[in-house]
Amino acid sequence: MKSRNLWVYFLGILLLISCSREDYNREVVDFNFDWSFHLDENINWEKVRLPHTFRVPFNSIEQKNGNLSQAIGWYKKSFSLKKADQEEVIWLEFKGTYGNLELRLNGNLLNKDTESGKITRYILSENVVFDKPNEILVKVENPFDTGGNEYRGLGICPSMQLVRASTIYIKTAEIQVSTNGKQDDIAIVNISAKIQNNQTNTLVKATIIDPDGKKISSHELSSNNAFSKQVEIPNPQLWELSKPHLYQLTLQVLDESIQIDSISRKFSIRSIDFKTDDFILNSIRQKIKGANISPNAGIIGSDITKPSWIYAINKLKSIGVNTISLPKDLDTTEIQEYCDELGMLLVDRNFTHQGFPTMDVNDLRDDYFFDYAGFQTAKGHYFQSLWNDRPKVFALTSSTKTSVLSSNSNDDAQQTQNLLTALNEHWNYNEGEEVLVQVYTNCDEVELLVNNKSKGRKKLKDFAQEKIIKWIIPFEAGNVIIKGFKNGKHVAGHALFTNNNAFSAKLFSDKDTLRADKYDLAFVELHVYDDGGHKMNGTDLPVKFTISGKGEILGVSNGLADNSIEKQDNKVNTHKGKAIAIVRNTGKPGEIIIQGWLEERQVAEKKILVRQ
Repeated sequence: MKSRNLWVYFLGILLLISCSREDYNREVVDFNFDWSFHLDENINWEKVRLPHTFRVPFNSIEQKNGNLSQAIGWYKKSFSLKKADQEEVIWLEFKGTYGNLELRLNGNLLNKDTESGKITRYILSENVVFDKPNEILVKVENPFDTGGNEYRGLGICPSMQLVRASTIYIKTAEIQVSTNGKQDDIAIVNISAKIQNNQTNTLVKATIIDPDGKKISSHELSSNNAFSKQVEIPNPQLWELSKPHLYQLTLQVLDESIQIDSISRKFSIRSIDFKTDDFILNSIRQKIKGANISPNAGIIGSDITKPSWIYAINKLKSIGVNTISLPKDLDTTEIQEYCDELGMLLVDRNFTHQGFPTMDVNDLRDDYFFDYAGFQTAKGHYFQSLWNDRPKVFALTSSTKTSVLSSNSNDDAQQTQNLLTALNEHWNYNEGEEVLVQVYTNCDEVELLVNNKSKGRKKLKDFAQEKIIKWIIPFEAGNVIIKGFKNGKHVAGHALFTNNNAFSAKLFSDKDTLRADKYDLAFVELHVYDDGGHKMNGTDLPVKFTISGKGEILGVSNGLADNSIEKQDNKVNTHKGKAIAIVRNTGKPGEIIIQGWLEERQVAEKKILVRQ
């Protein structure tokens, strides 16, 4: 009886020991909040969050505050770790800073560990203290020549994470997944990764999930510090611009069947070959419709997070852009993920296309597709008519006294450039004044009507050089209606109206619901209307935005560079009858109420829900 009880006792101990080991995974902590900042010449610390820019290019902040291109920024943050964490490897991880960086932990200078020139890590384990406060001090200064890099702000511009992991872990930046489309209905996926590992006989499990969420492949490999695997996927779903199918790779590090680290990456299956003016995607030739993008978002500087990139990419896609290029020295890991999700091609950083216009993220300069507030410009409408298959007509006007209809240039491109400048989105002139009406369209034929009287139809093929249909007509107060026809059928239209007095405004948001995560953004546009209910696209009036509830205004803009500089201001003069406010949620579920004010009168209100 005693021997039986002793056996049960030892069995219980064995079960207790075996059950005490559980799957473990690295813990990634958002490290963007509760920072303090000051400029070198100003010792007053202010509360900030990351990403954070203290020098914004292309505006007059430097004129107001001195030449910040040579300024030094200081950041500090306190944090605590539990004593139980001392058995783990602890590091800070981010994509880099815009400026030279020096980082100290508790007074000790830290050396960065850069994986493949991409992810910057600072190992904290040797200098951190447990069950006591730790302080990080960061110094950022301009690494460039006087004036700095014209496309960058200065600051800690990427997001930052604190990572706690087992002493055996997968090196994030060393995960490589490559494919080259499919051959004979089979795709070959090449997987490789590196592991920080001081032991032997570590098992790595690679699992692939298809775009429909189904597990289609699972492989186990014995590895010490590096491994590679070639996997065949039958009948793959190819990534396309209109259908960006994505697979998911999950890597797990196992020690005697116990998980000690895990990480996932999405990837696509496609073949692509870039030519001079086009590219071949999955054996289908397509025209390059591209833009060079710089990491600057106007009123929020280089403080660009995922919502800003998503907004910008969708804006570009809406006019037909299918390819973007980024500066060579900018890490593109996260941006590549966003492009893959949305069906946008990202050109390799070593590829520069001189034919692409250079633009900022969601505040493109006035002579390109969008202005600093994200409102579409004349060029944006022009290229949309060239690049987008959806039927479109859009009319802009100018007095023949100020238009550039005549040009001495023999350069066709320069002539077209001239026709895309100094244009108005309104029908407000002096009675009888000669007005140039320019129509951007992809329709076969366009009819122009003034106060319901036809001025005739014109065919696009008769304007083959510039692809802009033009009329010169005397101004008559009232309206201009433009109708677009394809194969004789009316398929698109646009209207301009003579305005009366400013009467009201309306608010439009790109989103009606935000995630309660302190990051998700809404871009809220204000449009001014006259007492006849028509947009006042030629009016500059003082407006302001106010907000209540679970949100905050990051800044407002009217699209002009000089009015895109005050991050915390909520007032601006409209430009072409429009302005925009960028709204961010505060991290709690509820409701955001944005109000629009026109000359100190509340004239509009917009509600946005915030949900977990």
